[in-house]
Amino acid sequence: MEWADRNTAFGPLKASTVARLCEAKFDELAATYPDDQCEFVRKLRKVLAGVVMERNVSPEGDCCTMQAGDVVVDSHAEILCRRSLLRFFYDQIEAHLRGRKSVFEPAKSGGPGRRRFHLRSGISFHLYISTNPCGDAAVFKDESDAFSSKAGKARVKLDAGMGGALASSYEEDTSRFAVMSCSDKVSRWNYLGVQGTLLAAFLEPIYLTSITVGHGFKFVHNHRALYGRLDDCASWEEEEESAGYARHRPTLHEVLPCVRLPSRSNAMPDCGSNWTVGDETIEILQCSTGKRRDGEVSQVCKRNLFRRFKEVRASMDGGRGVADRICYERIKRDVAPDHQEAKMIFLKHFGECSGPWLSNAERCRLSSFYL
Repeated sequence: MEWADRNTAFGPLKASTVARLCEAKFDELAATYPDDQCEFVRKLRKVLAGVVMERNVSPEGDCCTMQAGDVVVDSHAEILCRRSLLRFFYDQIEAHLRGRKSVFEPAKSGGPGRRRFHLRSGISFHLYISTNPCGDAAVFKDESDAFSSKAGKARVKLDAGMGGALASSYEEDTSRFAVMSCSDKVSRWNYLGVQGTLLAAFLEPIYLTSITVGHGFKFVHNHRALYGRLDDCASWEEEEESAGYARHRPTLHEVLPCVRLPSRSNAMPDCGSNWTVGDETIEILQCSTGKRRDGEVSQVCKRNLFRRFKEVRASMDGGRGVADRICYERIKRDVAPDHQEAKMIFLKHFGECSGPWLSNAERCRLSSFYL
């Protein structure tokens, strides 16, 4: 598959190529299974999300589809995709530390005793989602609904649902397991970056350059849900400057009509999958358990990502790294103060314009584990 002229801006043609790369990669991975399992794997495809890395304005096609610490609580495609991207970031940091080719290079923002990296010039990341992310981007079907009093509000996935319930209705209800919708989580990435808290100890914020949506795309709803609603909050500029983070507005695209996307009608419930460049095949998760179908913990669960953090930290500190056993919740609080400050700023403004951010990690102590 050839891309448009490498000097052209990222537009509908390139956005559709991102979609084709992700769809083709999933088909390629499904085809690695024996014939009797291949159709089962294809039926896992309810919603597909992937990240394509572009190097020097010429995409390479590297695609990530995709109890406390051991369980993947949110198995929606966008979330598994982003966690797979975190694994790629850890791989690339380790590659740099070992003198191998990497997408990262040293940055000047580390300060005494703290090494930080940033993306090399010309590297960018493009997110593809085969349908509107659940929550605010998906609940409204017509463009006229943009004027609804409920547009732009925070929404939650209840008991592994699809992210349509208003978060404000469950702020005091601790009897239901509520997870913030994918629309809300993507809006958070567009301020805090996709790298998250732990990787913020090593990396400057990494933002998505573009988001391409497949079925049902409505620009007005995706624009509002994924970053536009945050613009309605006052006093951003002064606080953003103090924290070193900023609102980011990736370009939004729909897939061109000439690109035929697979139907969702044959999708199987209760399964999710993830893959990162370098993996031999996809990992399949049972959504109801948050673990692999064989009962083992996922490679993208918090515990395993925390283990990667400790390994990288040890490599950077000459083998000293983090204490042998330390609380995940504590290290997230202490390891990147600027990220924590930015997080508080985001939650403040998100609360003003959209409603409460409900955290099961705090409600259910899902981050209180040691490694």
